[in-house]
Amino acid sequence: MPEKENAKNTGMIAGIIGGAVALIAIIVVVIIIIANNSGNIVGKYTIDSMTEGGTTIDAEKIKEYYGDEEWSIEFKDDNKCVMKGIGGRSEVECTYDKDKKKITAEGDDTDFTVDGDKITIKMDSSTSMTFKKK
Repeated sequence: MPEKENAKNTGMIAGIIGGAVALIAIIVVVIIIIANNSGNIVGKYTIDSMTEGGTTIDAEKIKEYYGDEEWSIEFKDDNKCVMKGIGGRSEVECTYDKDKKKITAEGDDTDFTVDGDKITIKMDSSTSMTFKKK
């Protein structure tokens, strides 16, 4: 009888160890996926809101004031970006530095911040625009 109990315990221990190894492998894969996507801003963002002088207006109000022109920014893999409709311009090519949080367009640098699926671009000391990833 003791041999059967030892075999049973050995099988149970092997099962627990196998399950723990599988769980650790899953956790490692999830961490790698999150780390690779962390800070990945590549994609297209459309206007979500604009703040000027302490007053914030949402995308619907922006459309009322400025018309249906698309206001967006698209970040590409090669550190290039395209802004549309911002500042009355139809389309402006730009570059960005994800680490320094800077966009350069027409020789001017602009700071930006990332918060989840939103990017806020500081236009000047009292104006910022927030874009949401599509």
